[in-house]
Amino acid sequence: MVSLPNSLFGYVSLTRISTELTKEIENTIVKDDEEVNDDADLPSLENLFTVGQWVRAAVVENTAINKSSDTAQRKHIQLSLEPEVVNSSMAMEDILPKTILQVSVTSIEDHGIIVSLGLSKLNGFIKKSLLGRQSYESIKVGQVFLACVVQRPKNRVVQLSLDLDTAQSPLADVSDIGSLLPGSLVQCLVTEIKAAGAGGKILGVLDGTIDKFHVGDAPIKDNTNVRCH
Repeated sequence: MVSLPNSLFGYVSLTRISTELTKEIENTIVKDDEEVNDDADLPSLENLFTVGQWVRAAVVENTAINKSSDTAQRKHIQLSLEPEVVNSSMAMEDILPKTILQVSVTSIEDHGIIVSLGLSKLNGFIKKSLLGRQSYESIKVGQVFLACVVQRPKNRVVQLSLDLDTAQSPLADVSDIGSLLPGSLVQCLVTEIKAAGAGGKILGVLDGTIDKFHVGDAPIKDNTNVRCH
């Protein structure tokens, strides 16, 4: 279960976390000669996630507005954490230092981990020294993380870090509004303040809103610049 804005919740199935995890599940369930193993030992989510961990998610189905859904069935929002889905709007020119991307672990090597960004002909690498609070021994293939770009792609490889505290510089530019993903730090010029929150301009051209719930106790004044995600 994933907590969403405005007191909503979404659900992620095991096969919507990462391509690597889905393959592992299929290999575990299906034995030789296509024999299905009903007693298969599936990966434990407790080994892949922690409560309070931040992730990016894309809505793949909302049964409240899906006319094909059974009206008697409980309404819920189905999400995907797969990098190829949540990073689909990213362009190569947007992969700059400090950019936050969602990645999935494809291989664990002696000097670090290789990750998938879900982008064509591009992989990521995270050194052991840049795993942040994550323990190298606890990392599993198929696991999903938010990672910070350390340097621009070179030879189709992006150097990344799991220490998100390094991503403290707001984005200076994006190629398209679709490249502004959840978790990206931006600078917003506040243009109006209302009871429900505040509104302003991001990068001087894009309209943005800050919900009252996310404002918290932060002092916000009209015609001032604030940093926000």
